[in-house]
Amino acid sequence: KKNHSNKISPRETYYIPSIYSSFPIIRLQMTSDYDNVNISGIRLETPIQINIGRLSPYLIFEYRNYVFSFDNEEKKQPKGDFGGKAFISGLKFPFRLFKTKPEFSIMTGKFHFKKGALIGLDLPQKLSGNSPLKIKYSIRTNIIQTGNKNGTGWVDFGLFLGYSINKEIISSIRDLF
Repeated sequence: KKNHSNKISPRETYYIPSIYSSFPIIRLQMTSDYDNVNISGIRLETPIQINIGRLSPYLIFEYRNYVFSFDNEEKKQPKGDFGGKAFISGLKFPFRLFKTKPEFSIMTGKFHFKKGALIGLDLPQKLSGNSPLKIKYSIRTNIIQTGNKNGTGWVDFGLFLGYSINKEIISSIRDLF
């Protein structure tokens, strides 16, 4: 008889803090006129699972900064720059697809103006051995509310650089204090 009560495998007992940067590949009309775009942030993937039926996604948190700006002062006058900071949280759903292990995520939270949502697909880069370094490529759809009945968005391609930290290491550091 198999023991199904312990769903967390060794790979899933890590916290993965990471930094990332991305650039839009598709923009809606409101963001399409801007010359410069800077999208970056930090993300924390946790081993905390939430059981939803047959799914057991992991909790993730993200702090991001996104700024769309103009090179030219004349263009800047009527619209101004667009963007700000966002704190979002959500769920990551890892799955197996052939020989890869992509991760689907859905997040929501407070963006610079109002609420927003982010839907993503991450593809982890396979590294040699059991390297704690994590590299992921991502495609993400960003939907941001800009008023009571309107919004904007974009699809971006990004790169995450992270490092796995085992829960036992965190416990040993905490024991020092």
